Amino acid sequence: MKISKMFLVIPLLGIMTQSFGCAVEPKTTETIVSFEKTISVTPDDTYQYGAFCRVNYLESSSEFFVTFGGSQPDIQKEQAGERIGGAEGGNGYSYKIYDEDFSYTEENGIVHEGGGDAASVFAEGYYYFLAGSPNSNWAIEKIDPSTWEVVEKVEIYTDEEHEALNDQMLAYVNGYLIASSLYNEEGETNQQKTDATKGYATHNRIFTLDLEEVDYFVLDDTPHINGSYLVYVDGVYNYITSTAFFGDIIVMQYDEDWNYLGVKTIEENGNWAQGALYDEATERFYVTYLSRAHGEGGVVTGSKNGVIMGVFDNEWNLIENIEVAVFDDNSNTLPGRPSVIMQNDKLYVSYDLSTRDPQTHEENKDWQCEVSIYEIDNS
Repeated sequence: MKISKMFLVIPLLGIMTQSFGCAVEPKTTETIVSFEKTISVTPDDTYQYGAFCRVNYLESSSEFFVTFGGSQPDIQKEQAGERIGGAEGGNGYSYKIYDEDFSYTEENGIVHEGGGDAASVFAEGYYYFLAGSPNSNWAIEKIDPSTWEVVEKVEIYTDEEHEALNDQMLAYVNGYLIASSLYNEEGETNQQKTDATKGYATHNRIFTLDLEEVDYFVLDDTPHINGSYLVYVDGVYNYITSTAFFGDIIVMQYDEDWNYLGVKTIEENGNWAQGALYDEATERFYVTYLSRAHGEGGVVTGSKNGVIMGVFDNEWNLIENIEVAVFDDNSNTLPGRPSVIMQNDKLYVSYDLSTRDPQTHEENKDWQCEVSIYEIDNS
């Protein structure tokens, strides 16, 4: 295991926008997947907001559940900006249930009372939810999705001087949960104050499914940031992240004992690769991330930004790029925090959309949750 130091903090995915513009029509360069439909999970008559949007499939009931933040209906009318976390998560996290055809069943409820950034993963019949805690720094809850009751919980105390807590990762790989965010050896953990063109490191904590912490280490073999995901294939950990907030998408590879194997750039001009999976049948990786052209010191004016799903072979060579939700700069719309799951030869890409004021470019804390569905052509 690696225990070293170094960390980052980058400007949050926080340059959001005002009324949602029309997305560029989804397109692909080949025919591996075909677009089916996009579902707007929020807003509706119950839920006003929907940040950190995540979709999962529950085998026991043959249903999907979508979770999202800033959502508790009993406090929807309060001004989001007056609550910790704003609309992004300050109003707690809720769920909505969809059938196998992704039609809303009208069933919904509360996942988590607290606010702030969150990460989650469905593993072995339970939903694991990582968020800030008033009793420590982080906490992971083990939730039974048949009742939505918390059956186990662990409080996590972090190194506040060096370890950031925002835009965290919670992944299930090789039988373990891995919780991660940024680590800065220099001691700055405010992402509004660090260099957006620079990579740092990540702190990583390993837990069993019973929430016993079994390891801790810092990865600093190559500069990178948070907003990441992890896939374990054939004895290799594939840590998918970016070189900086204004950087490129990379895959850092480690063996089963977390010895560093190397790094590969798989896409330019991207970040927040928060969703990834490996399809053993076709030996393909699917990665969702945010794409936006950038030059020295920042974003290129007039460039497009959006959610991209990249399809790669088992050696991380690009096969196809799918534009899931891409917007022109003048639309004042920014997508965020994409993720992906696969079920019955379909890909379900979840993400949120927000708006910014066209004059001031200040963010409107109005994230909305969407799921785009694609059918895989395995012929």
